[in-house]
Amino acid sequence: MQFERTVIGAAFGLALTGIASTASAAGFALTEQGSAGLGMAYAGAAAATWDASTIWWNPAGMTSISGRQVVAAGNIVFLSFGFNDNGSTLPAFQPANAARGDGGDAGGTFFIPSAFLTWQLSPEWWLGVGFNGPFGLTTKWNDEFVGRFQAIESDIKTYNLNPSVAWKPTNWLSLGAGFSVQYLDGTFTQYTNYAGAVAGGIAQQCAVLPPIQQPACLGQIPGTVNALNVAGQGAGMTEAKGNSWGWGWNAGVMFAPTPSTKVGITYRSAVKHDVEGDISFSSRPAALATPLQNGPIKAEVKLPSSASFAVSQGIGSKFRLLADYTWTGWDSIQELAFVRQGPGAALPPTELKFKDAWRVGIGGEYALSSAWLLRAGVAYDKTPVQDQYRTPRLPDNDRWWLSIGARWTFSPQGAVDFGFSYLIVDDTNTVLPPNGSSEIAAVGQLRGSYSASTSIIGAQLRWNF
Repeated sequence: MQFERTVIGAAFGLALTGIASTASAAGFALTEQGSAGLGMAYAGAAAATWDASTIWWNPAGMTSISGRQVVAAGNIVFLSFGFNDNGSTLPAFQPANAARGDGGDAGGTFFIPSAFLTWQLSPEWWLGVGFNGPFGLTTKWNDEFVGRFQAIESDIKTYNLNPSVAWKPTNWLSLGAGFSVQYLDGTFTQYTNYAGAVAGGIAQQCAVLPPIQQPACLGQIPGTVNALNVAGQGAGMTEAKGNSWGWGWNAGVMFAPTPSTKVGITYRSAVKHDVEGDISFSSRPAALATPLQNGPIKAEVKLPSSASFAVSQGIGSKFRLLADYTWTGWDSIQELAFVRQGPGAALPPTELKFKDAWRVGIGGEYALSSAWLLRAGVAYDKTPVQDQYRTPRLPDNDRWWLSIGARWTFSPQGAVDFGFSYLIVDDTNTVLPPNGSSEIAAVGQLRGSYSASTSIIGAQLRWNF
């Protein structure tokens, strides 16, 4: 019992060390829940019942796990984002010699842990609990990025606790359901065009003067703007931070029309977050102290619902084929908008206009021996990002998953799963804001193309007790 408690404690302790925030699935979803499915691009996950990670994929699958089982998993994501400039411009009133760099590599290397525990209470009932991070995003461009007035850092982390129950009323039918308690933490930074804001304020003041006085009044703008730029106050970093708690639910069904066939259907609800936090402006000139006050903000985020239909088909005694179609309701996210809860100018939203997206996957498992199981799979993942709204916060696009993996069963109680996936992400061009937009004077215009590459390695320990 002491060893069993140590394994369980280590599994959930690993997950609690922190969920790295980096999107690998389309949008900013994290597909890496457990590592067994990584070796086959998580194809057919809602019908696979690889192990206790089925709590996330389809809670009805717990009925396939006898006794008690704990899984501790870790996946490492190697993510690269690049931008190739093709005539981008800075906002109005920024100095002519200001940096116009490509932004460097906005990706990085991230660790994504997860842990799951299932417990058979009787021949018909199971309980389970999972801890994971279902959504995450990290992009960070350097301070010389030509698009720094649109984005520097975007960081979203989620932590999800998912208790579940499953019932097996017949040999061919299983039902499962659970609820999620979810914590979200986010940080967003970008540069603000103070010089342009001050110039705009002077222009507004001049507009109310008699026409004969306006030219002299407007003549103040170049000198004022130059003084701000020389003093390092023509631009400064804006940081918005916030966090919230939300909750949701999930349910699934699994049935076996034949002894070698399983069909899984699962649904996971949207989770609404009412984020509360603060916004701050660094190097802010005195002329903007009133409109650009530091202070509290709120934001509403509705993380998407999803549904999956999956099939597992045994072929002979050694091979199993899995496939799935998964839909995600990304249209719940239309903008990134912070609303002040105190004095100060209104904060303009970032239009995202996400659309619903889908993915399909197919993979196979081959039992090489009683100890070794080999895996491979492929998946195609559609992005929710529309071309005309692709921002440097999430320069996402459609992707292919190519995956291989294996399981080594080293004892009747224990097994190790490991896998590798390489993601091929399509390059994409961008012109943002579009030509003619009134926003160009405030944030500049990005003209160029994004490129991305992602590799994932993962491993997990499964222990039955």
